[in-house]
Amino acid sequence: MIAQRKAGTIRDFYSVAVFAGGQSFRRNLRLRTGALIALAALAATAAAQERPAPKSETRLIDGGFIDGARYAGLEIRLRGAAVTYWRNPGDAGAAPQFDFARSENVATAETLYPAPERIDEEGVQVFGYRHSVMFPIRVTPREKDKPAILALSLDYAACEKLCLPVHSDNRLVLPPQATAPDPQVTAALAKIPRHLGKAQALDFAQIRSVSAPAGQKPQWLLRFAPGEARDIFIEAPPGYYVDAAATGEAGAFLLTLAEHPADRPTINAPILVSVSASAPKEFELTLPSETP
Repeated sequence: MIAQRKAGTIRDFYSVAVFAGGQSFRRNLRLRTGALIALAALAATAAAQERPAPKSETRLIDGGFIDGARYAGLEIRLRGAAVTYWRNPGDAGAAPQFDFARSENVATAETLYPAPERIDEEGVQVFGYRHSVMFPIRVTPREKDKPAILALSLDYAACEKLCLPVHSDNRLVLPPQATAPDPQVTAALAKIPRHLGKAQALDFAQIRSVSAPAGQKPQWLLRFAPGEARDIFIEAPPGYYVDAAATGEAGAFLLTLAEHPADRPTINAPILVSVSASAPKEFELTLPSETP
């Protein structure tokens, strides 16, 4: 089964499981209808997929010990013009799904996402990666003096004009002895947005509401110092979708509340802003409700 690369007009939600001590914790992420179709295709064809896939291949490597923490790395290599997706894939596509449930002597396995890029596909804005991407995985063994066996069942999409669902199973033994950091995983960690606290976020970015005629969608202007933000990516609370677009002025982005629940037109919970830059960052931000 091949899923058409087409954006839907209605956004919805699905959950990504995170493995921690044998339990699955789920995080809501937003997808449009086209992305949900791609997810259905992933589930329907997963058993039939083999590695390497026609447009991609995966490998799981030992990342060594970095700053006292144990790491592995999952690399997806893409062929030609194929892309794969961030945890919020944008207007189409499907986010990767990492399942570590079959791991042994693993208390937690946390997948970290490098900052994505915005990719325009015939007017459809998707967030993801081209050529290759390395996802660092922070691993905490149950018993630190014994090997940890990391078993990863991965579902993801590798897409050009058509979207191919891919399933791969990877297994890696991580010895308890300290090993040197892997340079590829170390480089990938440098691309993970650093989380800013509230005070740091206030110094890093300034936001104000924008006047709009009655009946138009609420908008906000988010500003950074020049050179601090190449692009930004927004994750909103369930039921909401906030679009972000560069204004043409350095460091300035216009946020638009594109969708909201019918009975809750105001976002009362913070959004998460991920900033693509030479030193990527992320922070929570409360959108002001006042109109200037």
